[in-house]
Amino acid sequence: MLRRHIENVHTLLLSREKEFQLWGKRLALSAAVLVIIFIGFVLSFSTFFGPAGTESKEQEFLVHPGDTTAQIADALQEAGLVRNAIAFRVAYTLTGGTQTMRPGGYELSPSMDTLALVGKLKEAPYLAWIVIPEGLRKEQVGELLAENLSWSATQVAEWLVATKTTGELSEGVFYADIYLIPSDQSAEQIAERMRSRFEEAVAPYVHLAEKRELTWNEVIILASLIEREAAKNDKPLVAGILQNRIKRGMLLQVDATLQYVEGREGSWWPVPNADDKYLDSPYNTYMYGGLPPEPIATPSMASILAVLEPDTTKCLYYIHDAYGRIHCSTNYQAHVANVKRYLR
Repeated sequence: MLRRHIENVHTLLLSREKEFQLWGKRLALSAAVLVIIFIGFVLSFSTFFGPAGTESKEQEFLVHPGDTTAQIADALQEAGLVRNAIAFRVAYTLTGGTQTMRPGGYELSPSMDTLALVGKLKEAPYLAWIVIPEGLRKEQVGELLAENLSWSATQVAEWLVATKTTGELSEGVFYADIYLIPSDQSAEQIAERMRSRFEEAVAPYVHLAEKRELTWNEVIILASLIEREAAKNDKPLVAGILQNRIKRGMLLQVDATLQYVEGREGSWWPVPNADDKYLDSPYNTYMYGGLPPEPIATPSMASILAVLEPDTTKCLYYIHDAYGRIHCSTNYQAHVANVKRYLR
């Protein structure tokens, strides 16, 4: 019995030894497969997601407003900043990227791998695209700059100071355009840049002011009123009416000037009421004759040209109805009739 028991134990040990040998071979094979897979992954990552080159010097890469991820990926590959445009799109999507990137200028180098480059493109750009619309007052321009350049309250205050110290007019001369602005550019530099752009754009027309018997500053001031007061297709008519009133020594009575006086943060152009006509301000054209001391907003070229080439009209009054259509009249009685007919 003991001998048979010993033989059974020996047989069992031999069986376990074979099983361990087989398991060891399988483990070794699995390890080899894992190593091959890892090496393949490394090679694939390097091929598709690795750096596009060895140059570490950063270069400027622009993302334009409206660019899609696919367009940006193609542009990165074309610029030699990524190895593969599709790999970039995969990496961008897998790391939580949205459909569009923040427009602006980024500093990238070919030595960055795709994941590092994706991370850079998710940060705030060094150069920001900023759209400045027409008809804004300087505080609104400052708000747009603050939003896009992540300005502090101190920098916003510096902007308001810069608008008063970089030129003759402190309002109305910050040209409406699309700008690409460095995040570290000072408020004073930006104000000067916008003012210079404005002066460059209007330079061909300055000599025409004499024809209207206006100084160039008066042209800009009057154009700013038209920008805020007129509809797109009736600027020359409003310009003609306001110039008729100036020649007759009449109060301009432009509601937009009341809005400028009453404007506050959060409501820069409030709807005027009857009491606003008695506000004691040199900008109140219901109380003081002639033009305001400065523009109330940056005018478009269309408004400036309307001042220089106004419609010939005998009208002295105008209103816009609920559909934005203008109705003008040559006397006060007809004006009152228009108000009753179109506004009540």
